[in-house]
Amino acid sequence: MLSFKRRDQKKRMGKRLQNFRYIDGFLLLLVTLLVAGGTIIIGSANGWVYDSEHFSLDHLMVRQLLGYGLGLAAIAVIMVCDLRFIKWMAVPAYVVVLFLLVLVLRIGVGADEGDDVRRWLEIGGQSLQPSELGKIALTLTLAWYLDKYQEYNKKFLYWVIAGGIAAVPLLLIFKEPDLSTSIVIVAIFISVMFAAQI
Repeated sequence: MLSFKRRDQKKRMGKRLQNFRYIDGFLLLLVTLLVAGGTIIIGSANGWVYDSEHFSLDHLMVRQLLGYGLGLAAIAVIMVCDLRFIKWMAVPAYVVVLFLLVLVLRIGVGADEGDDVRRWLEIGGQSLQPSELGKIALTLTLAWYLDKYQEYNKKFLYWVIAGGIAAVPLLLIFKEPDLSTSIVIVAIFISVMFAAQI
């Protein structure tokens, strides 16, 4: 019985690893080129000059490349994750992000001392911007909701709830104020609705 379970687990993992076949190589190349170009621009704006004898990267450049690497790692993890787990974590992630967004309005900090803008949480000397996590949590939660209750898509309440799911983080982010992320939240809402063919 135990060996059958192991075989079944290996079979499922093998199927998940096959997801890597669907990576769009051209899109990945474009993103890599954009990151490389952006990294050079960030460095040059900060006074970095290429020196072949004493090669080093500016700290902002390292941060940009680290973000790219973490993004690739996150993609790889998601591609091998069980879809049921991603669905299961959608609503808890959304609730945590809403809590963090409320916390930002209470104890958040801005770019400068005395700034009325509150976008970041200071945690152990590191800055966390919950509105960025909100983009992911909103996408997952909307997808979960639209999938779970798709048989009700002809009812008005279905649309109201979907709009409410997007409106709560949108209003909290707009209150920070963060107009650019608010616009992205609206774009995410429209994109997910379009992807769901509603």
